[in-house]
Amino acid sequence: MEILLATNNPGKRQEYIDLAKEYSANIKFILPKELNIYSDPIEDGKTYAENSMIKANAIASQTNMIVLADDAGIEIKALGKQFPGIYSHRYLETIDSLNQISDKCLNSEAKFHCSIVLLNYKKDPIICEGEVKGKIVEPHGTNGFGYDPIFMPDGYNKTFGEMPEKDKNKISHRANAFAKLMKLLNI
Repeated sequence: MEILLATNNPGKRQEYIDLAKEYSANIKFILPKELNIYSDPIEDGKTYAENSMIKANAIASQTNMIVLADDAGIEIKALGKQFPGIYSHRYLETIDSLNQISDKCLNSEAKFHCSIVLLNYKKDPIICEGEVKGKIVEPHGTNGFGYDPIFMPDGYNKTFGEMPEKDKNKISHRANAFAKLMKLLNI
């Protein structure tokens, strides 16, 4: 099976390749730029699923391939209901360091959320949601990206930033959403 990802991020493609290996799924993930497909849609949805659908539709309108898109973010209780949420990437760009968040929100409950949309031009979209709960801690580790160094998942004594990628990929919000997708696809 070939799936066109609604991203040109090679790191995200590698994450999906690694996740698919967990299911012995024979999936080839393709980046749009490899097919000369370009898209930079305005993500103005009100939910992760809406933003995923916007990204998926922007790519799907240019091909007949199966398209997978996701949107993810972190929600930190101390910052308010579902914040920064769908604005996680933009919020991160407005601060000087993760210390600003950890200082303000130390030990606050938090969760990462991911919404995956799979579009097949012949069928209705499949939407799968995944979460991982944890708390905000002082920055530790250099693995991953974004908020990973300040997020410690429940039941673990390491941040996502300290975990090897293969360990994070077993418990992450994206892994949880992908597991639901694999189940729905009977893989």
